Amino acid sequence: MTLQVSDWLQADSALDNEASCDPGDDQVPEMVLPIRETRWAQLPDWPTEPAGFAAGPRSGKTVTLTPPQWALTLTALNR
Repeated sequence: MTLQVSDWLQADSALDNEASCDPGDDQVPEMVLPIRETRWAQLPDWPTEPAGFAAGPRSGKTVTLTPPQWALTLTALNR
């Protein structure tokens, strides 16, 4: 599944929430980290500070997830 960066921002936020929902469940953060690592590899110039997002998402850039990564992302988006 390939997402535009503008859509990825929403997915990334949902994954943040998913990872922090149940602090007693160590599996969720472990499942979310590989998805984030995928994004880091595909978009190495991603802003690390909130001010870096002021210009909005970079148009034309995409993030491609594997089917299992997309399944977890979709679950997070639908919560």
